[in-house]
Amino acid sequence: IFSTRILSSLALTLFVMFIAFNWDGFSVTFLWLLTAVIVFAWGFRMKSVRSRMAGIILIGVTLGKLLIVDSLTFTTIQKVIAYLVLGILLLVVSFFYQKFKQQLFSDD
Repeated sequence: IFSTRILSSLALTLFVMFIAFNWDGFSVTFLWLLTAVIVFAWGFRMKSVRSRMAGIILIGVTLGKLLIVDSLTFTTIQKVIAYLVLGILLLVVSFFYQKFKQQLFSDD
């Protein structure tokens, strides 16, 4: 018998794979990012460290795909803009992560 954690992890993995196989290009990146934000917000609301970590991992995978795969089709100007925006977003996320670290990763 499977536990709820295993089933929810399997469901998230299958959903991410479903998106990857049914769409292509930048839409996969956008849908993965949207899914990651929803999973992270759900984990924050339900005070689940595992859900928040799954959201953070999916955000990391999505950013890796954006930098490695999607940027191959960008022009030089688009790459500069994408990397600057990505850098600013990562700085903002790390600032808020440090500021709210106790609330995010406590199992109250």
